[in-house]
Amino acid sequence: MLPSPTTLDGIEQVDQFKCLGVIFQHSLSFESHVVSLLNQCSQRIYLLKMLRSQGIPPAKLHIIFRAIVVSRILYALPAWGTHLLSSQSGRTDAFFKRAFRCELAGAWRALYC
Repeated sequence: MLPSPTTLDGIEQVDQFKCLGVIFQHSLSFESHVVSLLNQCSQRIYLLKMLRSQGIPPAKLHIIFRAIVVSRILYALPAWGTHLLSSQSGRTDAFFKRAFRCELAGAWRALYC
């Protein structure tokens, strides 16, 4: 753990902050970001399942999957993706595998695997 920096009048120290949709932690860990991101994407997978149950064709579901899930994961990936621990990367992989099993990822599978 790094020593706490000296405090400055009028400046609050925080453990984490969100900047342009990416959650940065004081330790430069992205655990909070990964947890938040996967929670959002899981909710979106649920939405896709509901759309599928309403009769949306698979081709359109794949387009929506790329638009609302893949784009969210890829957003700012160069900033945080290289700092992931293997456990965090594994959770992201497990999320995609779950989407593949639900047959929502479609053509994205060929690009991801």
